[in-house]
Amino acid sequence: MRSKKMRPARSALVAMSLACSPSATWAADWTDPTGGLFSDPLNWSPTVPGVGDLAVFNLGGAYTVDFDASHVNQRLIVRSGSVTLNPGAFMYSLTTPSSTSASVMVALTTGENATLTLASGALNSMYATLGGPSASVGQASVQSGASWSTTFDLLVGDFGFGRFQVQAGGVATINDDLIVGQRPGPISRVDVLGAGAMLNVADQILLGSLGRAFMEVSGGAAVDTDVLYIGTFGASSGTVSIDGSKTTVHVEDLLPVGNEAMGTMLVSGGPQVTP
Repeated sequence: MRSKKMRPARSALVAMSLACSPSATWAADWTDPTGGLFSDPLNWSPTVPGVGDLAVFNLGGAYTVDFDASHVNQRLIVRSGSVTLNPGAFMYSLTTPSSTSASVMVALTTGENATLTLASGALNSMYATLGGPSASVGQASVQSGASWSTTFDLLVGDFGFGRFQVQAGGVATINDDLIVGQRPGPISRVDVLGAGAMLNVADQILLGSLGRAFMEVSGGAAVDTDVLYIGTFGASSGTVSIDGSKTTVHVEDLLPVGNEAMGTMLVSGGPQVTP
């Protein structure tokens, strides 16, 4: 076992992106409340966002955006409503490389309530933030047959409430840290639910960095990570519930329960937990 030094989540840098509005670069706003094709210029104002642009979804209600080709944008920002992306056989890539600007943001400013669902295909991003600002709600879900990969951190709940779900048959790969409950506030959560649901985290899962966090893994789902901290710093708290005989949680290196805070691990139904 190699030694590992815990470090503060890089998400503190990601949170700085909250001060950046879409006007910082050229932005396209989705305009059709009934949904439609991503590539249709009539669905955007002023037109379809290109490689160096922001795609902004700020309509209330629920709708689906279909793809008939792969697309590349700088950032994806979901500010309101429930947006389902349906890339199908295609890929949607978000390329902002800066650690201070998340390439995917669900809830941009205080009080916003937004949900992003990936119904199919592949989503590739750099940093991603769900529920960053205070009093905001940011949620995202990866459904069966879909995959979401981040190059850097995924932050679920900074000042606001964040929720990230991987449903049966969906795959999420975080090639850095997964931080849940970055700061004091609502209990943010991650759910990995059902057969074939997979969450792969290359570095650390921090449940309750300085806030409160809950994770459920059940129904034959699988989680694989290098380190899992359950309750990380100070007055934070973290809880993990692992249930089901075909459910697996594999931790390659360290599994501290209550590292410097309050931590709880609930195991039922005979899952396989391998620290």
